[in-house]
Amino acid sequence: MLKAMSLRGSLSTMYAEDVLDWVAKRKLSAPITFERRGLVRSLVVEEGQIVWASSNRRDEQLGFVLIRSGLVSERNLANALEAR
Repeated sequence: MLKAMSLRGSLSTMYAEDVLDWVAKRKLSAPITFERRGLVRSLVVEEGQIVWASSNRRDEQLGFVLIRSGLVSERNLANALEAR
């Protein structure tokens, strides 16, 4: 039986891109959280692939990105969020 493993470290010793590359090459599944000065970015990785991501920065959230890119209006996003 495989035991769960927990890692903790500093991005000053290994860049986020390198962490994600390491996880992908090993096809690992794990939640990953990067925190820095109040900014929190979280990912869920399954078999080396990112399947979920979030950020506490509004401009990095999917709804905001869709509005900014013109793919959805603010009203349509609000309607969709109310409907769920």
